[in-house]
Amino acid sequence: MAPLAFAVWASLHAPGSALHSDASVTLANFAAAWRAAPWLRYLLNTTLLTGTILIGQLFVCTLAAFAFARLQVPGKHL
Repeated sequence: MAPLAFAVWASLHAPGSALHSDASVTLANFAAAWRAAPWLRYLLNTTLLTGTILIGQLFVCTLAAFAFARLQVPGKHL
């Protein structure tokens, strides 16, 4: 928990002042990160990756379900 707590503490303080207990709290780091990253590209990449994996999983699971449905096991028709 200590590394996570420090990461939150450091994100709320100006660069270079995270180790000082008297530093003022600021949200400027979050605004700078929001402006610096290409968020729409990240959203597109995530959507394409997730959609591709979902389609592949549905295809493979459908084939597996068909194979298990055709499998003859003792007691299947009881």
